[in-house]
Amino acid sequence: MIASDPVDGGGGDPPLSEVMGLVERAEALAWSTEWRKGAKEFRQLRERWEKLERTSPDWSRELTTRFRAAQQTFMDRRADYFNRGNLRKGSGLLEQLEGKQGDVERLKEALNGYHAALRDFSQRLAETPVEGHGMAIRAFIGESITTLQTEIQRKERDLAKLERSMLEISTRYYCVE
Repeated sequence: MIASDPVDGGGGDPPLSEVMGLVERAEALAWSTEWRKGAKEFRQLRERWEKLERTSPDWSRELTTRFRAAQQTFMDRRADYFNRGNLRKGSGLLEQLEGKQGDVERLKEALNGYHAALRDFSQRLAETPVEGHGMAIRAFIGESITTLQTEIQRKERDLAKLERSMLEISTRYYCVE
């Protein structure tokens, strides 16, 4: 057991009551769920502890063990909380990415179809004779090509937007306070 020394003996050692106060506050804080505030307070406690420890290296091991155990308990609980949050968040993000990957595949298939139609129309346009009804057919095919080109550009923009959103989702993995 630790001997009580509530008065500073004048030798530069801090009063035992101050040291005990730090230990008791650390132990109370160990079970806090206010992660940001608790981490900040632990930093302040640790800084004070280290200053006191330099002036009184003869503290009992029991006090040091209690202080460090309280600090470790808080940090372990905090890490566990955020790791569980990261797993939940990561799982949800993975589901979002899988859904978007299906959208990407469908857009790419649609684009491939549009490109094939564009090639077909371009080939027909080149093969259509200009005489008689050929001018009307050429005009229709030309309009169809223009419409397809516009649709391809729109689909390519959609695909780029979807790929950017997938990148954004994949970078939002870690939980923060």
